[in-house]
Amino acid sequence: MTNIDFSKPVQLRDGGEVRIYTTISKTQPVAPIVGELKTESGTGDCWTLAKWRLSGKRYSPAGEALFSWHTDLVNVPEEHVVFINIYPHNSAGVYQTSNGYFSKDDAAVGSSCRIACVKVTFKNGEGLELLDSETELQDGTADQA
Repeated sequence: MTNIDFSKPVQLRDGGEVRIYTTISKTQPVAPIVGELKTESGTGDCWTLAKWRLSGKRYSPAGEALFSWHTDLVNVPEEHVVFINIYPHNSAGVYQTSNGYFSKDDAAVGSSCRIACVKVTFKNGEGLELLDSETELQDGTADQA
């Protein structure tokens, strides 16, 4: 697990809200990140004090296995836009795609055989969440960091 970039926005791994108060706690060198995570209660939203390691892994002196990986910190995924050319293939109903281009004009250069140019907007890791958590559970890496 790599360290969190605190020059960019952060959130919980499950997308939940978090408030970071400090990333350099001198009284907590093992878990120098101190903040609060938003939780729901019967009376509405509330905030719970929490600590994290530099890797973003939620910390507890009683053992980190107490916390789900959902409460780990991650950078908010950045949105990307690319243009992908679609080309016909020899088989009916089968198509080939190009690499992504940063603009529609770039995608058009040397692409005379394309049958479409599709704008794709995505965030890093989008669509991989379930796959990653299943892999972590199967290979036993879900509780490490």
